[in-house]
Amino acid sequence: MKYLKIPFTSKRRKAPRRMDNSKGQEGKFRLKGLTAAVFTPFHDNGDLNLELISPYIDCLVKEGVKNAFICGTNGEGWSLTVQERKLVAEAWKKANNGRLCSLVVNVGANGLREGQELAAHAQSIGMDAIASTGPSGYKAKGLDGLVKYLQQVASHAPATPFYYYHFSVTNEPTYGDMEDLIEALKSIPIPTFCGMKFTSFRLFEFKRCLRRPEGYQISVGHDEHLLAALAIGAESFVGGTANFQAKLQTKVIDAYKKKDMEAASSYYDQFLDNCCVLRKYGGGPAVCKVIMKLAHIDLGPCRLPLPSFTPEEEEQIRADLEKIGFFENIK
Repeated sequence: MKYLKIPFTSKRRKAPRRMDNSKGQEGKFRLKGLTAAVFTPFHDNGDLNLELISPYIDCLVKEGVKNAFICGTNGEGWSLTVQERKLVAEAWKKANNGRLCSLVVNVGANGLREGQELAAHAQSIGMDAIASTGPSGYKAKGLDGLVKYLQQVASHAPATPFYYYHFSVTNEPTYGDMEDLIEALKSIPIPTFCGMKFTSFRLFEFKRCLRRPEGYQISVGHDEHLLAALAIGAESFVGGTANFQAKLQTKVIDAYKKKDMEAASSYYDQFLDNCCVLRKYGGGPAVCKVIMKLAHIDLGPCRLPLPSFTPEEEEQIRADLEKIGFFENIK
């Protein structure tokens, strides 16, 4: 397999200016349309299979997906080496060729230097935006410590829009309310900060962040919240199920915008039925990759420690999806 040869440089150069239609309040970068938290393709032996990215993008475009969130939780970013993450980012950048509107790469890492290296690399290849969690090993001390950490990561891509990736499973017990994080930015500024991927079940907290006067883009990270989030003002969605049911998500959104709540609720029921099958088999990228294989394209297995499914289990997943009309609903 041939890898792209794009040399890493620590030199901080300016990324290309984004088009006007990707900017919102006060010129801040904003994601427009549905964003898929994309999977990383692997061969059966666990090696990267980057040649699949171009046909994968074809599938996303047909689904109506507008943007890709790369090397996040669904992309198994934390199971990849730093070098592999660079190769994945480069492959997406080269293969996209303008088909998707925006590419966002997660640079969250085990430590500060890794995050900074990934951020600088993302800018050097012209990624549209970057995102980062807090450190996944030692935790920062409180929200101020977290913001200082994020500030140091973002500083290595000073011309690239930056999103905080709030992943509640690991963050909420340590860092608390995300509205306080936005407040902390006043004293610990991140000039490129443009918003948050809000992956938490605390919709009341999401709403408080959304109504802040700073105008940051707060994107919904839990797919299941789709209709409820629309009702409290959500406009941006980043999730794994957009890979194979973006058309159905769009039907929910369009019906809601037309104030046809009966249709929106009906489509949302179909959407939740699909999510229930996903959860029956553990959720996450392992079962999502199986559904992606059944619906569109085989992206290979997950890398350990995530599980793989046997052919018999995959057939059971197919049967469960057929039972709820999944393959008809996603058309």
